[in-house]
Amino acid sequence: MREVLPEAFLRMLPLNEPELAQFIAALESPAPVSIRVNRFKASLAEEPEPVNWYSEGHYLAERPRFTSDPAFHAGGYYVQEASSMFLGFIVRQLGLDKNPLIALDLCAAPGGKSTLLRTELHPDSLLLANEVVPSRAHILEENLIKWGLPGFAIAQADASDIGKLSGFFDLIAVDAPCSGEGLFRKNPKAITEWSPAAVETCAIRQRKILADIWPALAPGGTLIYSTCTFNELENEENLKWLKESTDAEWIILENVPPEISVSQDHGTTGYRFYPHRTRGEGFFISVLRKLPTVKERKLKFPQNTSAFSAIPFFPENSALTAVANEQGDVYAVQKNQLKNLQLINAMINVRSIGFPIGRAIRGKFKPSQGAAKLISDYQNFPHVGLTLSQALLFLQREDVYTDHTDRGLVVVHFEGFPLGFAKADGKRLVSQYPAHWRVRTGEIEQYKKLVNKIL
Repeated sequence: MREVLPEAFLRMLPLNEPELAQFIAALESPAPVSIRVNRFKASLAEEPEPVNWYSEGHYLAERPRFTSDPAFHAGGYYVQEASSMFLGFIVRQLGLDKNPLIALDLCAAPGGKSTLLRTELHPDSLLLANEVVPSRAHILEENLIKWGLPGFAIAQADASDIGKLSGFFDLIAVDAPCSGEGLFRKNPKAITEWSPAAVETCAIRQRKILADIWPALAPGGTLIYSTCTFNELENEENLKWLKESTDAEWIILENVPPEISVSQDHGTTGYRFYPHRTRGEGFFISVLRKLPTVKERKLKFPQNTSAFSAIPFFPENSALTAVANEQGDVYAVQKNQLKNLQLINAMINVRSIGFPIGRAIRGKFKPSQGAAKLISDYQNFPHVGLTLSQALLFLQREDVYTDHTDRGLVVVHFEGFPLGFAKADGKRLVSQYPAHWRVRTGEIEQYKKLVNKIL
């Protein structure tokens, strides 16, 4: 850590003198590296140290060049900060994975919490992943597609607009934009941008977000609030304000690992991750429930919710169906959530109504890259296995020469991980990998095998 910690920041920390010294020393140490394995696609190639609060999370001894691993691009795992994985601990303990829910990840980019939620929630659940900043929404979409699990939609809307979906969501996760104190070790520049005024500005913005989105939570529903800060103004004080302003009650978690600090100040209950106590970056999270006796305004379905047309793609017995919008974009959506998706699309700005699987152009279906595995489960595309060097060429949108002599679209994969489509011309495979996903730094000598494909 090259920057000196501001005195005002240190005074805000709820730590005594001995712990304060340990905290500062921890920020001077290297940040831990952790990944979360996609249990639907991959298993660990070896047994690194597990994250104590989430079984699919694991620490790595060093940070490899992830962009040199085709399995990373195929969604075999996600590089995620260990503290953030505590969201999975909450979902499992509260049984939020037992029944279908409608869930919202309000501030979702780049996608760590969204991919975790889509993994943990019941398969018939619907996840709306929202990101108001267009460039960040693009990254969110890419990561959800690569993760490969359907059952999501992506919105690009303000919290005040989504709040009009009165009582619609059973679960809302708000990872609020904050002053970034928990990122000081990874991003020393954040230290120079920190100030008490910035903290206060963030706290005000966070309260507005909470006030805007609270009406969208169903009576009895769960709200999970988190920040990557340490100060109480953005955490306990905000939640105390929320409880005093609404009909909310705290949910107390059980069997919390002892290295996680339980905060019960200001009449609130939260869980704080300090870098000198846990192997992770700074993080705060708390869980609230809207009282089931609250009466929300009844949500009326708009008259025009038929902006999508059905596309024959999946078999009748599939839980998925395909729909196309007016532009010809085709999405895989859950049959049991189609009405809810139409409602969402009619009321807020939706980027993707479901899992993008291609485009319908003049009566012909052109599959999309990210849906290679999902599509090939239902259509008989040839599969071509690539070596590491060939896979990295494909990901860089370069031509790949193989002994495959057939012509037409093929699904290419590396050690069983589907990477996307290529067009075979009898001599070579022309990469169809999206230009905006193109890998520029993949190097064979930087490759480190982290996961195996689940057969």
